[in-house]
Amino acid sequence: TMALELGPHKIRVNSVNPTVVMTAMGKLGWDDPKKARTMLDKIPLGRFA
Repeated sequence: TMALELGPHKIRVNSVNPTVVMTAMGKLGWDDPKKARTMLDKIPLGRFA
C-alpha cells in the first residue's frame, strides 16, 4: 500500500485503519514497551495515534 511504501520516508497517507489511540484507555493496554513493539512494528510510521 502507499502507507507501507511512503511511511519509512515519514510521509503520511490518509486512510481509515484500526489502530491504537494513546488515550487513558489505550495506555492501559499498550504502555508496556515490549507489548507495544509487536504492534508498532506493523505500523509504517512506527507510532500510535
